[in-house]
Amino acid sequence: MALFDQMIGGLVSSVVGQIKKSGAVGGLLDSLLNSPAVAALPGWIDRTMAGTSFGGIEGFAEALRAGGLSEALDSWIADGPNLPVDGDAIVAALGEARIAELAAAFNLPAAPLPGLMARFLPVIVDRLSPDGTFELPERSAA
Repeated sequence: MALFDQMIGGLVSSVVGQIKKSGAVGGLLDSLLNSPAVAALPGWIDRTMAGTSFGGIEGFAEALRAGGLSEALDSWIADGPNLPVDGDAIVAALGEARIAELAAAFNLPAAPLPGLMARFLPVIVDRLSPDGTFELPERSAA
């Protein structure tokens, strides 16, 4: 699994490098969500978040709930329309320090991250929960 993570990480790093040069940070997630690598994205996101204070996607979801975004998160997990959130709501739910922690973990600039999260979290969580629960691959110990 470590080699696979390196490959996905390399792909993401390459795209991040190109995005940083062009200044189109939102294009990173657009590119990934519309690429063949999308099937590997949930596991990679979870493993990357496992190295943060969230401990993984499920811990991240709990932080969103604790921060007042339960209704929105529940809509993203359930069938039906996804409720929108804005960047300010993301910052209010997680705090600036945890936003900075996520930015560092994913090698992204912190300033645009709340807006990107507001734009893409509904789609990402929706894809991670096709049957109303998170479907994550097991993390390897390697």
